Amino acid sequence: MTVSLAGGVRHPKIYAYTIDQFSSTPWAGKRQGAGLIKVGDTQRDVRVRIREQLAAIKMPVETVPEILLVEAAITNDGRVFRDHEVHAALKKAGYHNIAGEWFECSKDEVAAAIQALREGKDLPSARPMANFAMRPEQLRAVEETAAYFRSQAKGKKGKAPDYLWNAKMRFGKTFATYQLAKEMGWTRVLVLTYKPAVEQAWRDDLAHRDFAGWRFHTKDDDRADFTDPSPLIWFASFQDVLGKGDDGAAKEKNKALYGVEWDAVVVDEYHFGAWRDAARSIYVGEVDDVTGEKTEGDKSEAKFADTPDLDDGFVEGIEEALTKSLNVEHYLYLSGTPFRALTEGEFLEDQVYNWTYSDEQRAKKAWNDGPNPYASLPRMHLLAYEMPETLKEVALNNLSEFSLTEFFRTKKGDDAKPAFIHENEVQKWLDLLRGQDLSDLWAAVSANNRPPMPFADVNLLTALQHTVWYLPGVDACLAMRDLLRRSHNKFFLDYHIVVAAGNEVGMGQEALGPVEDAITNVPQDTKSITLSCGKLMTGVTVPAWAGIFMLRELKSPETYFQAAFRVQSPWSYKQVNTIVGGEDEVVVKEYCYVLDFSPNRALRLIVEYATKLRPTTAAGADDEAALAEFMEFLPVLAFDGSTMSMVSAGDVIDYLTKGISSSMLARRWNSPELITLDLKAMEAILADDKLVESLEQIEMFRNISDDLSALISSNKELRPKKLAKEKLTPGEKKTEDEAKKKRDGIKKKLQRFLTRIPAFMYLTDDREKTVLDIIRQVEPDLFEKVTSLSLKDFERLVNAGAFNASKMNDAVWKFRQFEDPSLSYTKVPEVETRGGWNVRRDERFAELIEKAILTPGDTLTNSDPINPVTAVVSEDYGLLVDGVRHESPGLAAIAASGLEDVDGWSYWMLVRDRKPVATLQELRLKGE
Repeated sequence: MTVSLAGGVRHPKIYAYTIDQFSSTPWAGKRQGAGLIKVGDTQRDVRVRIREQLAAIKMPVETVPEILLVEAAITNDGRVFRDHEVHAALKKAGYHNIAGEWFECSKDEVAAAIQALREGKDLPSARPMANFAMRPEQLRAVEETAAYFRSQAKGKKGKAPDYLWNAKMRFGKTFATYQLAKEMGWTRVLVLTYKPAVEQAWRDDLAHRDFAGWRFHTKDDDRADFTDPSPLIWFASFQDVLGKGDDGAAKEKNKALYGVEWDAVVVDEYHFGAWRDAARSIYVGEVDDVTGEKTEGDKSEAKFADTPDLDDGFVEGIEEALTKSLNVEHYLYLSGTPFRALTEGEFLEDQVYNWTYSDEQRAKKAWNDGPNPYASLPRMHLLAYEMPETLKEVALNNLSEFSLTEFFRTKKGDDAKPAFIHENEVQKWLDLLRGQDLSDLWAAVSANNRPPMPFADVNLLTALQHTVWYLPGVDACLAMRDLLRRSHNKFFLDYHIVVAAGNEVGMGQEALGPVEDAITNVPQDTKSITLSCGKLMTGVTVPAWAGIFMLRELKSPETYFQAAFRVQSPWSYKQVNTIVGGEDEVVVKEYCYVLDFSPNRALRLIVEYATKLRPTTAAGADDEAALAEFMEFLPVLAFDGSTMSMVSAGDVIDYLTKGISSSMLARRWNSPELITLDLKAMEAILADDKLVESLEQIEMFRNISDDLSALISSNKELRPKKLAKEKLTPGEKKTEDEAKKKRDGIKKKLQRFLTRIPAFMYLTDDREKTVLDIIRQVEPDLFEKVTSLSLKDFERLVNAGAFNASKMNDAVWKFRQFEDPSLSYTKVPEVETRGGWNVRRDERFAELIEKAILTPGDTLTNSDPINPVTAVVSEDYGLLVDGVRHESPGLAAIAASGLEDVDGWSYWMLVRDRKPVATLQELRLKGE
């Protein structure tokens, strides 16, 4: 028997080598340099192992490797580490990984990575250490937040103080947060996010001279050393920290967090938690309860939305959940779109720092003190295109509205590959983007009035070398890639098509690599189109993206603008000034573009963004003024099928109310505000046997009795707990969520009755009649024909409280205000009385209320001290005398006085603090 004495003791080694073919390869990543290095490990002879690798990839026998280093793969405490740990350290530090084990780096940089692993430290970043100062608004945010925290010490109230930064994307929230930590002397900061893809941004911004020696830790790192006094930033996801193990207890790897006194918890991407359902819909998809349309989303990202259920008050809920396990001194919430926080009052005025897109662009325009720190922040333009009717008609939902979801719907063929169901129309749309066949699709377009199409107009074509297309689902992304690659689409063959969707491209930050590879470090020399249905739409920076195509039904302004601002990332570079010395910033991207093919949606969300995110100090300004201020810096160009023109704030309001292709009334009557399906209304409907019987004759209400019974039962079951503010069990929470979904579904079905009513507005030009009178007197049978419900049953629903008659009146009045000028080409005389849904109002009296000269609840009195009579201003623009509503001051005065010939405007006098103020006539003159 032969006995081998070799290999008795193993020597784990890390080695690095290159070969002639790659030793001078220019780097494609963000750093300048040349030469690729392969990093591997072995316990055998390094030369033998390398020769085996070269033979495996069929390199010529004469290929001679240049071995750059061989190091022991053992840490200082005796643990053996592998090559993949070196790879991870290099990638984390920003060294570009080409493929597999090849990296763009030097021998010394590999050696540094090995040494860092031996010592259990992070490898310093490959990016140069930044040394820029805070911008003025960042400095204000730090100063105001620090002042608030110092005035609200935890010990004073027993509760950790919280603060919100309502700061648009590109504010620099990570850098400013670190500066706040430095100002406050924090050394233990826990950053929690719903979007783990933002990890790289938090890591990168720590590479600044102000934070030298600070540590950054994630769940993938070795256990942090809490005895080290240097500042520690622990980055984690809510899903991870609040999640439980299989045994229902906290995860083992997170237990180290619980014994630490955290100076602050930073809640990043706050809106994702506050709007959990909307966030989930991006990834797991959603079904529209009215249209029945299903939007797929990107299920590969679903775990990011799979978060623990919290109480309705997100801030209170998250702090309660964290306080059970962690000791926290301060909470800082970060969001570019905190709509819920601002509209529902989760933070008081002195707990919010505001920095909006308008603030940023205004500062950029006004700067006159040396180099402009805002110069690299592009100005955004929104281009809204009305789809041609011939393309619209194949993609209508059951409300007869154009649907992007339907237009880009897919099916899988025999080869299991998804393809567009309306592929011919999608192809025509692609041709449209290139400016082809415009007059065939839009009859009003001629050679002299061609709209600027994205890939035809010379200015747009140059700017849009790199774009991202936001599509409904993974299959739509795959189908679009395949269509763009077809041989007949020669124009798009020049573009590198990247699918950032599905499991194959990884989750979160992992999906960014292929995009950066396609763009390269010289974006001017390449072209790319990134197809996404949710990935990379928050928290990532791709400087070369200059345009985003909004091709998905997005209903929430949070989602829309988080995505839109992806393309507003700065793109600039430094250039040495050979005349005066130093460096100048050269801006590459002056403008960026949002391209939307659902104009109504785009303009509606712009209004929401402009009016709901304004600071509380500006809350007194009217919506049109707030919108005008916003649009000063975000020009909107809308194409209506004939011309493309700049849209003013007034135009947007007018567009949303009158619309280009449908009336204002139809839009207002599709509002959920018109439906009131509370417990009282549900019980009233169920108690009306004839109404239930009629509803059950309609297909979508077949199960209305069972549905309402279930809703009433769950409401009564949970009501005592909710009134007592007791926490619901998981089972009860599930019951509540299911009931809410069922109730919302019924409300949207009821809305379908309302959307049929606007047609009756056009049956007469008599503006004084109520719509109910018009239906009764002109076409009662037509009502049943278009709604499938008798007028009597509809009135029963109104009487039961299912429909909000007050809101319905308001919808009609607003419509008639806009529609009056369209009834005649001549000047329209002033209308004194205008009918609503079921009541009328005096327009002059209503104007006093709309101008806030009078408010509902105000008391009016006559001027007779001997026989005083009072009236109360009602919510529906009327006057209540002895509880009876009167539509005008004159009719109210007649009822109060018993006289036929009385002037109501001089009869009634406003009373405040029991003292007469002025007559209605005097108030009218004052208002004019």
